[in-house]
Amino acid sequence: QNWNEQLLDNLITDLGDASSASFLAAFQKIFERKEIEYLNIAKWHQFLTVFHPRDEWGLNRYQYQKIMDILDQAKNYLLEMEAKIESKRRHKMEVFTERLIEIGHSLTAISSFNELTDVLAQEIPKLGIPSYYLSLYDQRENSYEWSRLILACNLNERIPIDLKNGGVKFRSRELIPEGYFTDQQVWNQIVEPIFFREHQLGFAIFETGPKEAVVYAMLRTQLSSALWGVIFFEKQKKTEAALAWKAQELARSNSELERFAYVASHDLQEPLRKITLFGESLAKTAKAKLNEKERDYLERMINAAGRMQRLIIDLLTFSRVTTKARPFTMVDLNEVGKEVVSDLEVKIRNTNADIEIGELPSIEAEPVQMRQLFQNLIGNSLKFHRPNIPPRIRVYGRITPEQQCELTFEDNGIGIDPSNYQKIFGLFERLHGMGEYEGSGVGLAICHKIVERHRGEIKIDSQVGVGTKFIICLPVHQTDLSA
Repeated sequence: QNWNEQLLDNLITDLGDASSASFLAAFQKIFERKEIEYLNIAKWHQFLTVFHPRDEWGLNRYQYQKIMDILDQAKNYLLEMEAKIESKRRHKMEVFTERLIEIGHSLTAISSFNELTDVLAQEIPKLGIPSYYLSLYDQRENSYEWSRLILACNLNERIPIDLKNGGVKFRSRELIPEGYFTDQQVWNQIVEPIFFREHQLGFAIFETGPKEAVVYAMLRTQLSSALWGVIFFEKQKKTEAALAWKAQELARSNSELERFAYVASHDLQEPLRKITLFGESLAKTAKAKLNEKERDYLERMINAAGRMQRLIIDLLTFSRVTTKARPFTMVDLNEVGKEVVSDLEVKIRNTNADIEIGELPSIEAEPVQMRQLFQNLIGNSLKFHRPNIPPRIRVYGRITPEQQCELTFEDNGIGIDPSNYQKIFGLFERLHGMGEYEGSGVGLAICHKIVERHRGEIKIDSQVGVGTKFIICLPVHQTDLSA
C-alpha cells in the first residue's frame, strides 16, 4: 500500500515535470532493498497494471503517452532484473550442485558411522546450513518409537556424541533429544525422512539455510544411500566376524578330532591289540586247562576287545569325513557300486542275497566317501534282513530337473519304525541289542555326515516287516570343488 501511494505520487510528479523520472527511480529503489534472487517478477509485472491509464483519470494524449512510456521503461527494467535473477539462481545452484557432488564423493568412500558423521560435519556447513541433526531409528528396539542421535551441530558448533553405544537414545516424536537444543533458539526447521527403498532408516533435521528445496532433497538422497551403505557394511563386518569365529571354532574342533584320531590310531588300539593277541594265545595254549566258566570269560574278553577295536575304527572313519576330506572330482557311481559289491562278495554269498544296481549317474563328489556311503547302506541291507528270507537289494538313480542326483537304496529287510527315522542317524544309536545284530551304531551317522558334507540330504521310507528305502539327494555339480 505504501509503495502504491509513493509510486503514484512519483507518477503525478513526472506528469507535471517533463524532465522528472522519479517513478522509475523509486521503482528501482524498491528492488535494491530486496533479495534479488527470491523476487517474483510475474507479480511485479501484475503490480504495474495498477498504474495503467484509465478513462476516469481524464488524461490528455500527452499524459497518456507519458505514463505508457514510464510503464514500458519499468517493464524493461523488470525484464533485466529477471535475467539477472535467473543468472544468480543458476550460479547459486551450480555452486550448491558442486558442493553436493563433493559431499557425494566423500560419502562414497566411508565405511563406518564415525566416518559418516565426520564427513557430514565438515561438508554440510558449506551449504549454508548452520544447525542440523541426524538420527537413526533404533534397530535394537525393532520399531520407530525410539531413535538414536548420531550427529548434532548447533549454530555451526558440533556437539560431541559417543557412537560406541550407538548414539543418544530418545523418543522419535521428540525429534531432538533434550539438552541438544536450547528453548531460546528460534529457527525454521526442515525434517527430511531418511529411507532406502522400502527401508525406513531415520530422519534428518536442518535449520533453514538455502531456500531451494532441491538442496535438501538431494542431501536426503545422498544421506539415504550413504547410511544404507554403512548399515550394510556394519552388518557385513559382524557377519564376517561371526564367520571368522566359527571358522576358528571349526579349526579347533578339527584339530581336536585330529588329536583324537592319532590317539585312537596308536594309543588306544595298541593295548587292544595286545589284549586280543594274548587272549587268542591263551585260548590256543591253555583252553583245555580252563573250566567252562573260565573259557566263557576268555571268549567274552576277546570278543569285547574286537568290538572295541571295530568301534574305534568306525569313529576314526566318522571323524575323517571332514578332517581328512579330499577335493571333489567327477565320480562314476556305477564303478563305485561294482567295487562295493565286489568287496561284500563273502557276505552276499553267505546271506544268499540278490543285488541289482541300475544305471547310475556321474557326479562331483569325493570318491572314497561315495564308496563308504554305498558300502554302509548296502552292508546295512545285508545285515538287517528278515530271518530265512534272502536279502533283495536294489540301487538305482536319476537326475532331477533341479540338477540333483537322486539315489535310492531299497531292500526287503526288517524295516524301521517311522518314530526312529531321525534317531538312527545319531552317533552310537542302535535299535537292536548286541545279540541280535553286530555293529557299533556309527554306520548311518557316517552316511549322514558324508551326505551333509556333499550339501545333500538323506530321507527314509520304510515299513516294519516289509523293507526300507534310503533316498539320497546330492548336487550333480558342487559350487565349491575344494569343499
